[in-house]
Amino acid sequence: SQSEAGLGPLTAYYKQLCFLDARFVTPPGNLGLHFHWYDSLTGVPAQQRALAFEKASVLFNIGALHTQIGARQDRSCPEGTQLAIEAFQSAAGAFSLLRENFSRAPSPDMSPASLSMLERLMTAQAQECVFEGLLLSPPEGPQDCLAQLRLAQEAAQVAAEYRQVHQAMAQPPVRDYVPFPWTTLAHVKEEYFRALAHY
Repeated sequence: SQSEAGLGPLTAYYKQLCFLDARFVTPPGNLGLHFHWYDSLTGVPAQQRALAFEKASVLFNIGALHTQIGARQDRSCPEGTQLAIEAFQSAAGAFSLLRENFSRAPSPDMSPASLSMLERLMTAQAQECVFEGLLLSPPEGPQDCLAQLRLAQEAAQVAAEYRQVHQAMAQPPVRDYVPFPWTTLAHVKEEYFRALAHY
């Protein structure tokens, strides 16, 4: 399920895989099971016999599910905005954990460079939601300098986050893998929020 209901089974399965990995030590290549993965952007299949590969695949799916949950929130209200922030931060955490603990990437989407980019993208989206949350209670007017300053500072922070995303997307090997519209949108958002910071 592509909702909060899907997180429970995925998380439980991931925990079971961690338990199995810690409990049973098998020589490399002798597990007898083939774990399959399809690259998230290209659909190119990969398979390995390592339990760590299955753990990485499940963790990637947990991160991806958090991104979908964050994107589906109603950000026109404070509760939805907060849920989106939490979901994007959880996604960033999943991609970070995967990047730090899984070294043999069978596909481009699980390479350290791609995972780092995804982590930055989720962080930028969470920061954008923080900005949107501030907009839900806009300043009372031009005389509310403190609120105006807070909005400008947050917009500058969002621009900085998207600058890092754009830089990560523009570097090889990610540049050759990520769809060009993603890179363009990250750059547009960087410039948009930079402009808002000066508005």
